[in-house]
Amino acid sequence: MKAIRLQRFKAFEDSGWIEFKPITLLFGYNSAGKSSILQALFMLKQSIKNMADEVPFVFSSEKGIDLGAFEDVVHKHEIDHKQPMVISLRVDIARKALQVLYNGNSMFMREEPQNYLKTDIDSDSEEKSTIEFSIEISYNQKRRFIAVKGFTLTDMMSGKTILAMKKKGVSENEKPEYFSDYLNCKNKKVPISWYNFIPIVKPEGEFERITAVTEQLRKTIDTRLDGMISVGPLRVLPERTMLFTGERPASVGMKGEDTFKLLFNDKHSAAPLHLEELLNEYLSKYHYRYDWNLLKTNLGQFVLKDTITGIPANIVDVGFGISQILPIAVQLYATGKNQILLLEQPEIHLHSKAQADIADLLIDALKLQRKTIIVETHSENLLLRLRRRVVEGLITPEDIGLYYVDQVNSVSKAYLMNVNVFGDIENMPDAFKEFFIDNYNEIMGLHKAKGEKLSEDITQG
Repeated sequence: MKAIRLQRFKAFEDSGWIEFKPITLLFGYNSAGKSSILQALFMLKQSIKNMADEVPFVFSSEKGIDLGAFEDVVHKHEIDHKQPMVISLRVDIARKALQVLYNGNSMFMREEPQNYLKTDIDSDSEEKSTIEFSIEISYNQKRRFIAVKGFTLTDMMSGKTILAMKKKGVSENEKPEYFSDYLNCKNKKVPISWYNFIPIVKPEGEFERITAVTEQLRKTIDTRLDGMISVGPLRVLPERTMLFTGERPASVGMKGEDTFKLLFNDKHSAAPLHLEELLNEYLSKYHYRYDWNLLKTNLGQFVLKDTITGIPANIVDVGFGISQILPIAVQLYATGKNQILLLEQPEIHLHSKAQADIADLLIDALKLQRKTIIVETHSENLLLRLRRRVVEGLITPEDIGLYYVDQVNSVSKAYLMNVNVFGDIENMPDAFKEFFIDNYNEIMGLHKAKGEKLSEDITQG
């Protein structure tokens, strides 16, 4: 997935397109709407993993996030069928899926569909094309269910509509109307099944020309959301002694609760990610090296050894900040190729140098595997280090996306900013210019107070 756009979603009337770069930073004041972007992505993940295919969206989940009901999520809590909530995605799919559409014939007639659809979406040799998928969401207040009011699939290269569906209302019996620039859909019933919020065109008659596109869309979105990992702003405290029962977590967990299980399992894995080596290289900046003090086969202690004094210490006896950054570092190293990683305020409880070092962590993680890292942050130190690394040539401006989320009169907007080869920020909105100005204001205030105090002392003297 390359980008997302939110319309009438929470505080966003229209977020504009938010493009996902390898490192994407989201800035903004508290409650400005930054978290809504991450919440939308996580909501899509829990929706598509819902076993009930006929349920398009899951806004609330015990094992995921709880956004409340539709009325809690829709902009200004206003349910209006004429103005539905819209979530749009830009997705890269195999170009040959579109070739079937362009050529006016169906590869399904000559190949087994299941073989054709085995296209590796992560293959570097596979040519890709971008399509735009928008889904309109409303709510049937009488029957109390979330309704898909329409969708649009657009070929970004030609700008033509692959397929669009619209309904005038949200009744279960409402007849949909279809449109396509490639097929004559007027007064025709398009054979569609639903994979949660993704429409799949069945390979029937002339409509099978679109089947490959919708299947590729489903496969790509499903794969990207399934592999998406999130680490929240508050990480759990480690325990002095840890019990390992053979569980094999796929990530450190939303609160970092599985960080040490992931590390322990990787150490004994037949196909390790070498997390121990990578983490110790990062910890060496702070003169630490970690090891396990095994009390029994499945019982151990995570020990940090001071590389200068040689003195070991249990993780719970070391500064709080270390326990908070460990899950971030481990997950950055463990996240695989083309996965999406969401990080919320990784700088919490860290001093200014450690905040800046997060930028190097992000860059190092990209060198291991190409991935998408989306960071919600308030850290000027992180941004400054990242800008410095651009000038030093350790990362390119094209690999960085900066967004400032501002809210005026309860309406949020995301503003794109660019970093140039000199590390300067371009297209900076006026509001962002004051976002990090507090230090400057405090220093000026300090000098003013100092001058007034000196003048007062001289007068009294």
